[in-house]
Amino acid sequence: MIDDLVDFLIYFDLRESLLGSFTDFQVNILYSLLIILFFNIILILFFWNCYGDTIYSNFIKSSTLIEIEALRKSVEKLKLPKEHTPRL
Repeated sequence: MIDDLVDFLIYFDLRESLLGSFTDFQVNILYSLLIILFFNIILILFFWNCYGDTIYSNFIKSSTLIEIEALRKSVEKLKLPKEHTPRL
């Protein structure tokens, strides 16, 4: 019983010192945003574990010289003006 009271007082004191200048509405908004952020991070980690190899191979893996040359040749075939030509 006393331990519960001490825990409550420590929690209440900590809450007042950290969030004392905010209204209850602002604290509720903060808690809601933190919960949303937490679940988004959990989802990102979950989907990175599922699809991380695909993401890495499509976006992060560096291109080889053969792929770059093939891209240059395909751009030259388009005969675009200089301002629309990618800088390779």
